[in-house]
Amino acid sequence: MKCLECGKELKQISYNHLKSCCGLTAKQYKEKHPGCEMMDEEIKKKCAKSGEENGNWKGGIKNYCSCGKQIKKESKMCNRCLGLSQRGANNPFYGRRHNKETKAKMSESQQARDPETRYKLPAPDSNVISQCQKKYWSKMTPEERRKRLSNFIQAGQESAPKSIRNTKIEKRVASWLNQNGVTDYKQNITVEGRNVDFKIGDKIIECYGDYWHCNPQKYAPDFYNKSLKMTAEEKWDYDQERLQYLQERGYISLVLWGDEIRNDFGQAANKIKEFLDL
Repeated sequence: MKCLECGKELKQISYNHLKSCCGLTAKQYKEKHPGCEMMDEEIKKKCAKSGEENGNWKGGIKNYCSCGKQIKKESKMCNRCLGLSQRGANNPFYGRRHNKETKAKMSESQQARDPETRYKLPAPDSNVISQCQKKYWSKMTPEERRKRLSNFIQAGQESAPKSIRNTKIEKRVASWLNQNGVTDYKQNITVEGRNVDFKIGDKIIECYGDYWHCNPQKYAPDFYNKSLKMTAEEKWDYDQERLQYLQERGYISLVLWGDEIRNDFGQAANKIKEFLDL
C-alpha cells in the first residue's frame, strides 16, 4: 500500500511512519484521506490473531523489578513489582519528603512542557452526570432512597460545625423547653427525609435564621442571597414547599424567626405554649 502523503510503499502506515513523514496522527491522516487503508490484508490477518498464532508475536514483553520478580501489568507504570510498589514501609520513599531544590526543579520542568502536550481532564458534562445520578437512584426502592437520604443528612449534620448544628436561637428554645418540662423532644433529626430543628410527637418547631431563611421583615423578595445562590422569594417558596411536604405526612409546624427569639422571646414563648397546648 502507498502512503498518500509521501508516496512510499508500506505494509502498514504506522504512527512512527506518519510522525517522520508528515507529522500527522493516525486520526488526522484518516480525516485528511477518508476511506484510506492503514494496513494491507496480510497485516490485518496477523493482527486478528493472538499469542503464538500471531506472526508478529515475540513471546510477550516481560519486565522485571530490581528485586528480580516479574512486574505485573497493574504495576508497570512504576517499574516495581507489587511487593515494592505498596504503600507504607514497603515504599522506599516512605517517610521522606522532596526538598525545596527538588520541588523547584520539578516545577520548572512542568512549566517548561508544551501546554498542548499536557494531559488535561475533560470538563465534566453536567447533563451526563445528571443522567447517571437519575439512573442510579431509579434502581433503588422508595425505602432504600429514604434510608440513603437519611444517612446523607445525618452524615452532613455530624460533619458540620457545632455552631451550625446547634445555633444560639436553637439553644435558647431548647433551654425554654427543658425549663417548662418538655423533655421528650428530639433536636436536629431527620423526619421523612427532611432535617428539622425540634420534633415533639407529630409537632415540629423550626428556628429560622434571619439571613439563611431571608426574614421578610429584613429582606425584599428580589434580595439575592449569595450563600444560598437564590433570591429571598425563591427561598420562601422552597421553605413553604418543605413545610407542605411534612404537613402532607401528618406533621404540623411552627416557625420562629431568629430576630423574634433574640429580641422578643416572650412572644416566641407564648407561641410555643399555644402550639404545644401547655
